[in-house]
Amino acid sequence: MLKQTALKVALSGVLLTGIVSSPFSLNTERIISYASQEQSQYAKPLDKLVFISSTELGEKIKHIKGGKKDETLDKLKDKVKKNALEVKSVKKSGRLDKKNKDLVESTDIAANVDDVRKDADLQAYLQTALDEGKKVYLYGETSLEEYKQLLNIDKIKVKAKDLQGYIEFGASAEDVKAEKGEFKENAPVADAVSNIIGFSKNGKEKRQFVDISIAAYDDEGNSIENKEDFYIQNIMAEQAEMVELDEAEYPEETALITSNKANAASSMVKEAYGAYSLAVSGSGTTMGRVDMDWELLLANRSTDNSSTYDYFTLSPLTQANAYNGAQARAIWQDLDIPIDGDELKNWTPQGDSAKSSWDLTIGFPWAFSATMGFGDAVTVDDQSSTGYDYARWNVTDGELDDEVFKGTAGWASTGTYATASYAAAVTVQIYSGTQYKTAAKRLSVNYDYS
Repeated sequence: MLKQTALKVALSGVLLTGIVSSPFSLNTERIISYASQEQSQYAKPLDKLVFISSTELGEKIKHIKGGKKDETLDKLKDKVKKNALEVKSVKKSGRLDKKNKDLVESTDIAANVDDVRKDADLQAYLQTALDEGKKVYLYGETSLEEYKQLLNIDKIKVKAKDLQGYIEFGASAEDVKAEKGEFKENAPVADAVSNIIGFSKNGKEKRQFVDISIAAYDDEGNSIENKEDFYIQNIMAEQAEMVELDEAEYPEETALITSNKANAASSMVKEAYGAYSLAVSGSGTTMGRVDMDWELLLANRSTDNSSTYDYFTLSPLTQANAYNGAQARAIWQDLDIPIDGDELKNWTPQGDSAKSSWDLTIGFPWAFSATMGFGDAVTVDDQSSTGYDYARWNVTDGELDDEVFKGTAGWASTGTYATASYAAAVTVQIYSGTQYKTAAKRLSVNYDYS
């Protein structure tokens, strides 16, 4: 069998690890001093998340971590209860007080992008926080391009696992053209708008980058505008996942790990970077979520016998999740090869089918194989096209809660820069029969190995 090299697996996961003396590190001595075998609470939090906004957020944060009923907040409430996670807010009025105690003690900062746009001093402060190894979230109606501009980042890059080179997020169409050439006509590009973007320059962090979209609906299923509360809630929930993985990283030192530790092995929790999209009710209660995880594989270059192409496989894990009484009804996944000269060659599964398990294979030179199974029979509608260079599927007619679709594409890529786009959405049905659909999130998967 032809050897392949895994470039990256990613999605939903982790906090700071490393050497104590580094600014990009988690102080393991602090963890050891904060917990013992007999403690039910930490003496000091492992993680301190601070929000910066021109509006008063204190009561909203108190409600989210206390009285709000939403099963996706259970982990957050557990971390807050045992003081593993502290959440504070700083109301910005005029010039930011950079010596504020909560800001000084923070490990992670979240700021309303509307405030950041208008304040060069706040931009400079957040740039410094990034340089210090803190994760910085911007929330609202924003984009990767704007995140880079406001925080003075040339490129958002994460080291490609097991290979030289980087996975890049937010590469502009102009940058990709400079590397690869012209886009195909009508080729889809990554989302122009995201609602939550978080990044850390700490290369030792298991989850350096996260990109979240939120679609809100009223009781009749009509789209409505997002509220600041929705962003705050989901940043807090994301940070609780980070703390849980932080605890799992040091089980002997923290000693407060519960049965929830097993969640770190779920398909929603991977390393280095992640993206997901949410469907929420008018009160911000989470009803559905699609998690987008993927593995990028490069065929062994010494045996593919081509001087023109390198052969890549993009193998996503698209997971449907339903909460608070909703049920997942459909999964949609789309993989596009957008550049002229690059060609979709194969994909799996091929053809329409209705069953509960598949053997997924793509032959030489990709040499890809995997299995995919569902709890009961589902219908897979294969809509793929070699003529238009996309692999696309719609999955329906089964119980899809927590199920993972693994449709995979193999393509031939020119040059030393590989790019593809990956989109996914999940439809959930609430108790009344109304259906909500997560935002159809589209990511650009870019790998530079020059």
